Amino acid sequence: MDQQTIKQTDAEVVVMGAGIIGAHNAIQCAKRGLKVVLIDNIAGQTLSYKVGESLLVFSNMFLRTISELDEYNSQAFPKDGVWFTYGMEGATSFDGKAEWALQSVIPQSMRDAFVNPRLLRAMVDDVQIVRPEAETLLHETARAHPNITFLDDARVKDAVISKDGSEHEVTWKSTNGETGSIRTKWIIDCSGRNRFLAKRLGHA
Repeated sequence: MDQQTIKQTDAEVVVMGAGIIGAHNAIQCAKRGLKVVLIDNIAGQTLSYKVGESLLVFSNMFLRTISELDEYNSQAFPKDGVWFTYGMEGATSFDGKAEWALQSVIPQSMRDAFVNPRLLRAMVDDVQIVRPEAETLLHETARAHPNITFLDDARVKDAVISKDGSEHEVTWKSTNGETGSIRTKWIIDCSGRNRFLAKRLGHA
């Protein structure tokens, strides 16, 4: 391939995948002053609405604050009821185990004790979000941030991980055939089930 057709770019962080986690990571790094390139082929992508992928638990506080989804989340359905949590993976009984039961609806007196209502919503008001809608809002925030270059019609073709402390290199290709190479200090793999870096590095 003619090297003249390849765009050479420098960035401090490359985020692979612009789903809800990838977009959040890009925004978080950009707000800390880092130069970020976010890569995913979402242009013209059909939105996928799936039952069971809308739950928002520990990420509520981060998405409401850093990712600026507080207003959107406040319009979503609250998650009421009791939530039991404990790592029981592989266990066949509760013998010797502890279990926490967290009630999502806390007493009004506790709500009134919060001086900052935004903090209250971030820490307590857990909701069920519609993932495609939330991701669309995150993409708008990413595009608007001056520290983020959003390649929204491209896929990562390769990532060369440096072993000597020098910069890594990520190559990409867009749907119109344009290609590029990015030198970067950090790579964040948010490709989900594709497990891009794990496969490249032969990780289990």
